Amino acid sequence: MSLEHSPARGRRAAYSIAAFCDEHSLSRSMFYKMQNQGLGPRLMYAGTKVLITDESAAAWRAEREAASNTEAS
Repeated sequence: MSLEHSPARGRRAAYSIAAFCDEHSLSRSMFYKMQNQGLGPRLMYAGTKVLITDESAAAWRAEREAASNTEAS
């Protein structure tokens, strides 16, 4: 793996759903509600494991922030 594609030291490459919810102060029920509404992050499947990449989490945060700014206007 090249350094270009490896996560920064101390930074996650991907979150489990539980870790994502914890990191973003979301309940799991809110996470699934947002997923069902099409407002959740992109998911990655590794066998039976469901993960959210750091890039997907960052994109999700940016989308939610942009939507919040639009709603506030």
